Amino acid sequence: AIEEIKDFYDKISVPVLTVMGNHDANRNGNSNPNACLSDQDINKLMYAHNPSGTHPSNGGDFAYIDDGKHKVRYISFYFAETDEVSSEVIDSIDRAVTSLDADWSVVLLSHAYWHYAHPGDAPYAKPEAKQLAAKLLDIQAHSDATIVLWHVGHIHRDKHNLLSDGQGNHILVVSTNCDAYGKSTCWGGLAMSKGTVTEQVVEIVQIDKDKVYLTRIGAGKSRSFPI
Repeated sequence: AIEEIKDFYDKISVPVLTVMGNHDANRNGNSNPNACLSDQDINKLMYAHNPSGTHPSNGGDFAYIDDGKHKVRYISFYFAETDEVSSEVIDSIDRAVTSLDADWSVVLLSHAYWHYAHPGDAPYAKPEAKQLAAKLLDIQAHSDATIVLWHVGHIHRDKHNLLSDGQGNHILVVSTNCDAYGKSTCWGGLAMSKGTVTEQVVEIVQIDKDKVYLTRIGAGKSRSFPI
C-alpha cells in the first residue's frame, strides 16, 4: 500500500492538496490491527508529497495551502463518515478563515458529506451533520474572507446544496459523481458506458468573482453556481 501511494504521487508534477477518504484505509474487513496503517500514518504518507507551503496539523486531519497570487486559501479536513468533526479541526478551520481579509476567498475540501440529507436518510446522515453545517456557517458569519465552495466526496454522485443560516450567510456545497466505471451506479450515480468517453468523470473547477464553474469531461453535464 505504501509503495502504491508513493508511485501515484511520483507521477504528479503539479501541486496537490490531499484529503483522505475511507477507500484510502486498509482496515475495513481486516481483523489484524498490526496489518493496518493508522489514519495518521496514511496522512503522513500523503502530506509528504504535498508542495512546500502546505500547513498540516491535527495528525494530518487539517491542512491548508495558499494561492497568494489569486488570494485563495485551500483548506482540507478529514473526518470519518460515521464520526463528528473534532473541535480541534473546527478551531483550525476557524483560525485559517478568520485570519484572512476581505480580499481572500476560501475553498473547503473534505471527504464525507452528510449535511445535504435530513438525519436518518442514507447515506450516513446523522444529527451531527446539522451541527457541522451550523459551525461552518458561523465561521463564515464572523469572517471577512468568503467561503466560495465546499467540495466533497464519498457519495459517488453529482449533487449540490446551499447551506444557509437564514441571516444572509451561505456556503455552496458540491459533490461529483464517481470517476471510475466500476462504481458508476453507486448511490444512484450517472449511467456510464465502458469503452466510451462516459466511462470516466473529470470535473474542472473554475471560480471567478461571482460564479463557480464546473466543466465536465466524460459522463454527466457541466454545472455552474452563483457565489
